[in-house]
Amino acid sequence: MSFLALRDQPRISQKEAAEMMGVSTCTINKLLKDGTLKGYLIGQRYKFSRAQIEEYLNTVRISNPNPILAHHEAIEAKLKYIKLR
Repeated sequence: MSFLALRDQPRISQKEAAEMMGVSTCTINKLLKDGTLKGYLIGQRYKFSRAQIEEYLNTVRISNPNPILAHHEAIEAKLKYIKLR
C-alpha cells in the first residue's frame, strides 16, 4: 500500500492497535523496533492505519493461527541465534 493511500485512512493509537491484535503495548513497541509493523510518528506518538494492522493479522494467521505464539516463536528464535554467536 502506498504512502498516499495510507495517509487518507483513519489512524489508530498504539493502545487501539494492541487491543485489536490482542497484545500489550510493549509487544507493539517490539514489533515497531524490529520493523515488523510500520507506524507513523505524529508528534511523540505512533499511529497506525487500521488496514495495516488487519493486513498484518491476516499475514500472521496464514503462517500461524495464533499470532501471539508466532511472535513469541520469532523472539525465541532470535534469542537462540544470539546465544549461538
